[in-house]
Amino acid sequence: MTSHPSQSLSARTEPLMSDDPREVGGYRIQGRVADLGGGVLYAARRNGGEPVLLGLAAGTEAAEALPEPRDRGVCAVAPVDSGAWDGRPWAVLPDQPGPTLRGRVASRGALPVGDAVVLAAAVAEALAVLHAEGTVHGEVGPDAPVLTGAGPRLLDTGLGRRAAAPRAPGLRGMPGWVAPEVYEDGRPTGAADVFGWACLVVLAVTGREPFGASPATRLGRRAALVEMERRARQDAVDLEGVPEGFRAVVARALSPEPGERPPAGEALATALRHLDGRDADPTAARLRAVLPAGGGESPEADGTEAGAAAEAPAAPPAATPVPDRPPVAQTGAATASAAVVPGTASVADTVPATAPAPPAPGPVGAGPVHAPSAPGAVQAPLPAAVPGPADAPRDTPAGGAPGFGIYTDPVTPEGSAFAPAPAVPAPAAGRGIFTAPAFSEPAPGWGHRPDPSGDTATLEREPSADRRAALLANAVMAGAVLLAVLLVMLFRTGVL
Repeated sequence: MTSHPSQSLSARTEPLMSDDPREVGGYRIQGRVADLGGGVLYAARRNGGEPVLLGLAAGTEAAEALPEPRDRGVCAVAPVDSGAWDGRPWAVLPDQPGPTLRGRVASRGALPVGDAVVLAAAVAEALAVLHAEGTVHGEVGPDAPVLTGAGPRLLDTGLGRRAAAPRAPGLRGMPGWVAPEVYEDGRPTGAADVFGWACLVVLAVTGREPFGASPATRLGRRAALVEMERRARQDAVDLEGVPEGFRAVVARALSPEPGERPPAGEALATALRHLDGRDADPTAARLRAVLPAGGGESPEADGTEAGAAAEAPAAPPAATPVPDRPPVAQTGAATASAAVVPGTASVADTVPATAPAPPAPGPVGAGPVHAPSAPGAVQAPLPAAVPGPADAPRDTPAGGAPGFGIYTDPVTPEGSAFAPAPAVPAPAAGRGIFTAPAFSEPAPGWGHRPDPSGDTATLEREPSADRRAALLANAVMAGAVLLAVLLVMLFRTGVL
């Protein structure tokens, strides 16, 4: 069996559910990759071959399916096999080397603005080609775009064109990602594709879903659809972060009225103009020019070792040797980290040569800090913690308390980030923030007034004699008033 790389889309699977099929059209289902709204995208294999992506519609075949396109342009991924299983259409796509947009945002946050606009151009190009062919996509959602090393690609299973609209309270597409009119009749249209395109742009730029999370688990399926339709019709998506010059076309694409949305070709032209600064007709050559060079498998992954290695910065130049110095204690007040840019002078370089250079204050909790031995020397990053006497034991050292940050070293009460901490006796019990006061004698009784010179203080809870007399008088007066009210009520009712 041929193995697939860990960063491929088919490797990012979740376990199958009880109602998921185990084999479709001769393809053995291995796991769930994504929820397409109107179906599910699975990872599958056939006869031990290469891994593929298999989309299976939730509904049955439509009586009149929309036409299939002859051309899919540059960025759309076309099916290589298709059929029907138990009356439900399915399609097979080649495996893609990279995460979906939803997976990328979930693991690493929003895309850089430039990358988000490239994604917008790629998806708009795929939609523009489909619309020019007289058909639609019908499944534009957060799991349709895949971020590969050759640029974004849009998965086009064709299930949105082949499957019939689901029965109520079903929905063709995902709540929060479809146009308002789709909630009514479920028909896929080119204007609905453009609405979904704008939702993808908002997710890529801001890292947030345009209309928030679906409240299906709290309200139920039918009520959740009503709520998400209401949000889509409000036309109140926060476009903060979408670049100027590109925000207007995204805002128009999110209009609740289909006729007010721009065509996909206009969205593509606007994205390309933002990327290359040219005001010309969009062409495949212009799109390829803004896509990443090379077509290999993308190491950009959500948490894989390959993705981590690709994101690791280049090793800085070797640092000038410095004399051995004892490690300094950390303050533990924060856990922020900082990096010294290779080739720049450190703080110690500004100190006159006649005076000894003090150690430069480093990031709290990031480990010891050394000053370069000569002006102009480049300071190399040091490990997060250097073993030394001040660091052992790591849990709670004698004379100190654990640092406040997750990655901070233990600290001492008198320590600082600029000098070794002197040995100090252990603090008295009861001085900590979260510890209860400790007493050398049994705890004082109720109302006991402690010695003013002592280290502890408790509230005086027993009232004085005057206070007790006042409380007793108030109680007697209240009882008298209640008794008088009771007598009046009995008199009026004729009891007395």
